[in-house]
Amino acid sequence: MRAKAFLIAALLAVFSLTSCDVEHVSVSSQIKGKWVLVQTDGKDIPTDGGFLITFTSPSTANISMLVDSFEGDWARQVPVTTDYNGDTVTLNGSLNDDISYNVVMRIKTLYDDMMICDCKVREIIGLNEIYEEYTGVFLRDDVDYSQEIVGTWEGEELREDDSGLPDGVKCRFEFLADGTYNYYRQAKDGSWETSLDAYSQYFCDGDVLFMRWRNLGFGTEPNSISWEFEIRKDMMRLEALRMREDGSIYRVTLDFRKV
Repeated sequence: MRAKAFLIAALLAVFSLTSCDVEHVSVSSQIKGKWVLVQTDGKDIPTDGGFLITFTSPSTANISMLVDSFEGDWARQVPVTTDYNGDTVTLNGSLNDDISYNVVMRIKTLYDDMMICDCKVREIIGLNEIYEEYTGVFLRDDVDYSQEIVGTWEGEELREDDSGLPDGVKCRFEFLADGTYNYYRQAKDGSWETSLDAYSQYFCDGDVLFMRWRNLGFGTEPNSISWEFEIRKDMMRLEALRMREDGSIYRVTLDFRKV
C-alpha cells in the first residue's frame, strides 16, 4: 500500500536517530510473527518479487512467495527450519521438489514493526545454484483478511499495457472459502460472462494476496500474480508495484466493492 511507503520513510527517519543492540534481546521471541520484504538495497521491490516469513517458533518458520510467475508456481506457507546465532538467523528448506532454499539474515536493526537485515540467499534449482546478497527492509505484517475476502467484489479491469490504468470494463472476483475463485467480465449488454479458466486459486498471507490461473481462452500457459491488499468493510483495494520491460517501476491500484 502507498501508506506502507510512508511508514518505511517515517520509521527509517526515527531509526537513523536511535539504535537497537540486537545482541541484548531475545531475537527468536522478538521477531516471532509475520514479516514482509519491502525494500532491497534502498529500493522498493516489485510486489511479485517479495516474500513473507512467518516465524512460528525458535526452530521453525513459514515462507510464502511466487516461485515462478510464468509457470504459475508458488510457495504457500512452506515450512522451513530456523537456527539462531546471536544477531543472525539462518533458514533452510525446500520451496518445492526442485528448489532448495537457504537464507542467512544478519539483523542490523530490530524494532517491533521493522527490521533491517543483511541477507545472503542461496537457491539450488536442479544442478544450478543462484546466489543473491542485499540489505533488506522487512515490515511486520500481522493482519489477516482471509475471512473478509470471501464473497464477490466488483471493480474495473486493467488495460492490456503497462500504464497501470483501468480500461473502464467492469469485472468481478468471486472468492470462495475453499481457496478457489471465479472471474467475470461484464458484456456490453450488461450481463456477466465467466472467464474460461482451467483453474483459479488464491490464498492470503498477511496483507498479500496470491493468485494463479490457467486461461483457456487466451493462451494455455499458467499465470500467477501477487497483490498487496486491504479490506475495510465493503471496500477492497489491490495495489502493487510492477516492472516494465525496460526495468522501470510503476504502481497499480484497483478498488473493489463487495456486491
